[in-house]
Amino acid sequence: MGSSEEFKVPKLEENNYFPWSVRTKAALIQKQCWEAIDPGYSAPMSENENKVNQKALSFLLLSVSDNYLEDIGECEQAKNAWSILVSDNYLEDIGECEQAKNAWSILEDIHTNAGVFGENTKYKSKNK
Repeated sequence: MGSSEEFKVPKLEENNYFPWSVRTKAALIQKQCWEAIDPGYSAPMSENENKVNQKALSFLLLSVSDNYLEDIGECEQAKNAWSILVSDNYLEDIGECEQAKNAWSILEDIHTNAGVFGENTKYKSKNK
């Protein structure tokens, strides 16, 4: 078996958001650029922050299917691209809510889990 550096994350498709997000986070941690997403960088970025941000952003752009590129292709910060991918994959859950309090609960989960998915994540994928 090859080294973990050779590990490739499958592209994000409509039906694999949660496994993609966990594997992508692990890959970005391994590449030492998760900090560009969590906690993220404020503008203006230092030269080093910009390098880490570009590394994370390019990884995200290369790890999604074409239908997501329209949503994140113009992002300049990896954190923004990640947040868009998170929200894109939660919107169906919000649309299915019958009561406003359920929508609010989902929005709270999105806010809480936008950077890190833990065991307490209530809505991990719209297709799970």
